[in-house]
Amino acid sequence: RGRAGEGLEMQSLKRKDGGEGGARLGLLGDDLDSGGGGLVDVSSQVRSAHVAALGIYESLSLLSSQSVLAYEALAAAGRGTKSGGEHGDARGKGDSFATAVTLIKSFIGLGILAFPKAFSAVGYVGGCVGVLVIAGVSLHGMQLLLDVQARLSSGRNGASRSAGNGIAGDGKPAGGLQSYELVSHSDARECDAGEGITADEGGASEAGPRERASRTLDSYTALGEAVWGSAGRKIVEFGLFTSQVGFGTAYLIFIGHNVFSVIPELGSPQAATLLATLFLYFPCCLPDVRRLASTSLVANALTVFSLGFVLYCALKVLRANGHQTRAEFAQLGVEPLRVAGGPYFFASTVFAFEGIGLVLPVQQSMQRPQELPGMLRYTVVSVAVVMLCLGGFCYLAWGDATRDMITLNLPQDSVLSAMVKLIYSFALGLTYPLQLLPAFRIVEDSGLLDRLVVPPSLEASMPRLRINVMRVCLVTVTSVVAALTPHFGLFVNLVGAVSCSLLAFILPAAMHFGFGATRAVRAKDGLLILFGIAGGAVSFVLTVKELIAAFAAGGGD
Repeated sequence: RGRAGEGLEMQSLKRKDGGEGGARLGLLGDDLDSGGGGLVDVSSQVRSAHVAALGIYESLSLLSSQSVLAYEALAAAGRGTKSGGEHGDARGKGDSFATAVTLIKSFIGLGILAFPKAFSAVGYVGGCVGVLVIAGVSLHGMQLLLDVQARLSSGRNGASRSAGNGIAGDGKPAGGLQSYELVSHSDARECDAGEGITADEGGASEAGPRERASRTLDSYTALGEAVWGSAGRKIVEFGLFTSQVGFGTAYLIFIGHNVFSVIPELGSPQAATLLATLFLYFPCCLPDVRRLASTSLVANALTVFSLGFVLYCALKVLRANGHQTRAEFAQLGVEPLRVAGGPYFFASTVFAFEGIGLVLPVQQSMQRPQELPGMLRYTVVSVAVVMLCLGGFCYLAWGDATRDMITLNLPQDSVLSAMVKLIYSFALGLTYPLQLLPAFRIVEDSGLLDRLVVPPSLEASMPRLRINVMRVCLVTVTSVVAALTPHFGLFVNLVGAVSCSLLAFILPAAMHFGFGATRAVRAKDGLLILFGIAGGAVSFVLTVKELIAAFAAGGGD
């Protein structure tokens, strides 16, 4: 979101006639609207290229931070593929592959390391069934968002659209709601040519590419605002802010406990957490996100290596134990079903599956947006398989001894295990600034910083003082909360029960409820809302009780 008087430097990508791509750097500061409303005179093609070239946090601002690697892949696919010839439409294949990488990476994060403990809470049968259920419901929530976006974009929502969601029964926006457009690469030429589009705002009017680009439904918050106005934007921003801050806090908890397990001379996990925070202040205050792109690439490579090593250790333990009978597995605490652990499993699994905030921005960056629903299905199935393998094998290997940070189950006397703990902690530290960036943007755009009193002379010499003070304070808050949290798994459950269930289940179904053409569709949406509320509420209450008990006992993992 641009502001009047600010220069916004972005990198754009432009394809040549032969299909080969070349990158060029453009300064778009002069193209800001005088009222501070956003970028003007920028076609959807250039805008999507900015997304692919890591200007994504400037243009969309509210994305999952773990997608930086995948957007590098999007840009690489555009530069390195050729179309036509014996390879067919390589551009389309490259676009689909890069999108799949983006989506998979948005799901596979820190939450997957807490999943083996959640798996042990419900047993191997309950875990397998539960993963499939949560995966299916999460996928349906993403599809509901895409359906709502498509209906708002086309304006053909059917006679059953309720006025409560802002659309009248004749298919036209009610209460001043604008008609939004879904713009992708396919119609970029029309925007470049300056072709006007019709916007139904109580009467027909012509909107050129400038107005068209500013009204695209390219993010979760934009969709919330289109459906429920400013209240909808605030609700979605609440979910995104709390989830991103929660993810960042979980990162610090993990780093503190794993570093302490390798270097006990630090005294305690809390001391390790606070020490690690000191190295995060500087990268969190960087004004240019692109400087963090290379560190994100390194972090994701280290993450893949670490997950592979954890799975290797689990399989090694199973092989060492040899063929075990059911009674021998029972002695380890391996059981087929444990109903009492259902709420714990719900919150942890929803936390691990949280990637819905990335769906709409990824669609905007695709050359073939119509392929996204199919890519989502493949992605969710792939992630479910990874979670089943990691959770199942780790549970069978360690049983009731499975820790809520599975890396703590690795051999304590192994140098390689110690290296993996440090490597994974280092990887999380590299991605921590990106993880908090959406939360930073929400606060910066809220206007709260304007209330911070700063002497004019100091502000003149340090124009980013307000922003940096806010960022330092937010990082400090996550560090203190991480140091005070007694159990990693309980904190993950808390975030999953509140923020992730809101974003993944409740809001998509609530947005779609008014579009239901039949009672069956509305009933299905209502059940999904109840599923999210009931699962989140029960998990929240039980998690809070366990946290209180853990604080009273003065213990931790």
